[in-house]
Amino acid sequence: MLPEHRKVSEMVMEFGHSVPLDEETKKKREELGLDPIPETVQKYPEALQEVRTLLKVCRFDELTAEK
Repeated sequence: MLPEHRKVSEMVMEFGHSVPLDEETKKKREELGLDPIPETVQKYPEALQEVRTLLKVCRFDELTAEK
C-alpha cells in the first residue's frame, strides 16, 4: 500500500472520514445556511465507535497496517 493510501486509511480509522471537518468548513457551511456538521459520523460520536468496530471486524486495520 502506498504511503498516501495508508494516510487516508488512518484518517478513516481515526475520524470516520478521509477528510475531517475543520473550523473553516464548518463556518462556510453555516454561511450557506447548512448545519455546521453534516449528518455523518462526525456529528454522532457514538457512531464513530461503530465504524471502528466494523473496520476492525473486516480486518481493515490489519490490511492498512504498516508491514
